[in-house]
Amino acid sequence: MNFKEHKVRIILHKNFREDPVIIVRGTVIDENDKGILVSGRIFMKVIEENKVLEKPIDDETKLFYFPFTSIRFLEFIIPGSRFDNLHKKVIKEIRLPSSLINREGAF
Repeated sequence: MNFKEHKVRIILHKNFREDPVIIVRGTVIDENDKGILVSGRIFMKVIEENKVLEKPIDDETKLFYFPFTSIRFLEFIIPGSRFDNLHKKVIKEIRLPSSLINREGAF
């Protein structure tokens, strides 16, 4: 399957049960038989006001290479869908404070 230039939401495997859920949102730049190159940002699942939200842990868009073995779940975001609207909203979120990012089990 050709992943190039598709918007994606990737959930990575966790090493330990206590680790936070790490999500990458971005666009696939390149692919090979071992993995994909993504231009995007890293997000972390957090609970705020009894809602589970995705919050960015970095302000910048970066290039990441993910071997398929490190990907737990990959979701394609279809342009114009409600998930595309959610994607655009999540991308605009304000970065998590470092006090929440650096807790045990996080980056």
